[in-house]
Amino acid sequence: AALLAQPSQGANTLEARDELLALALVLRYGGGGGDAGSAAVAPQASQMRQLDLAYADAMQDVAERFPDCHVRALAAEAWLLTMRWDHWQVGGSSGSTSRPPTTDVGEVDPLDVAAQAAAPGSNLEPSPATSSALRLLRTARSQCPSHVGILRLFVHAMDGGPLSDGDRSALRQAAEVLETAMSGAPHPMYVAGRCRARLGDYPKAVADLTAAVQRRDLEVFPLRHLEGLIFLLRATGRLELARERAEELERRAEALMEAGGTGGSALR
Repeated sequence: AALLAQPSQGANTLEARDELLALALVLRYGGGGGDAGSAAVAPQASQMRQLDLAYADAMQDVAERFPDCHVRALAAEAWLLTMRWDHWQVGGSSGSTSRPPTTDVGEVDPLDVAAQAAAPGSNLEPSPATSSALRLLRTARSQCPSHVGILRLFVHAMDGGPLSDGDRSALRQAAEVLETAMSGAPHPMYVAGRCRARLGDYPKAVADLTAAVQRRDLEVFPLRHLEGLIFLLRATGRLELARERAEELERRAEALMEAGGTGGSALR
C-alpha cells in the first residue's frame, strides 16, 4: 500500500504503529488520494470491494511490522470483511461459492452452518482471504489465548467450515473463555453458544444464549440473541419455550419499531 510506504518517525515505536493503523483506515474509506485538507467524500457502493481489499492488504502489512495480538486481530477482521459471510467455498474456488443459509439479517445461522459443514461430500475449503485470517488468528491465539476479540473472530471464521480435531478443541477452549469474559456480557456469551452448537453440545448452547438474552442491561444485539435462542430451542424440541421466546421477540421488535429503530430502553 502506497500510504504505508511513507517513512515514519521511530519506525518501531507504538506511535509508528498507530500512525500506520490510521493510514490503513484512510485507505479503507477511500482517502488515499487528494489533498490532506480536502473534504471527505463517502465512497460509492461499487468501490467498497476494492476498498475492503486495500484495507486488508494494508492491515496485513501493519501486522507483519507490528506482530502483536491486537494488530493481528484487526488484520484478520479486515480479511474476513473482504468476503463477508462467504468464508468457505467448494473446492476453494473463488468463482463457485457454497454460501451457508442465512437469516433475514444476513448472518449465518450456527446450526445450519454446522449441518452443512458436516454434510458428506461438502468439500469446503477456506477462501484465500479466510486462509489469511485464520493464519493470523491462530498465531494470535497462541499469543493471547483469552483475547475476546481474537476468539470471536476465530469462531466466525470457522462458521460453515469443516472442523478438525484441533479446531474442535480450539472452539471448546474459546467457549470456556467467552462464557466468563467481560463479567458475563451478552455478546461473548452468545458467541460461546455458537461454539457449543458447532460442537453438538446443544443443552449448553441453549444455556449460553439464555444467559445472553437475560442481560438486557448490557445487550448490543438483543433481537439477534433472541433469534438464535429460538432456533436452538426449536432444534432441540423445546417448542413451547420457543413459542414463548418468539412472542417476546415480536414484542421487542414492535417496541423497537415504535421507538424509531434506535434501540435503547425500548429493548429492555
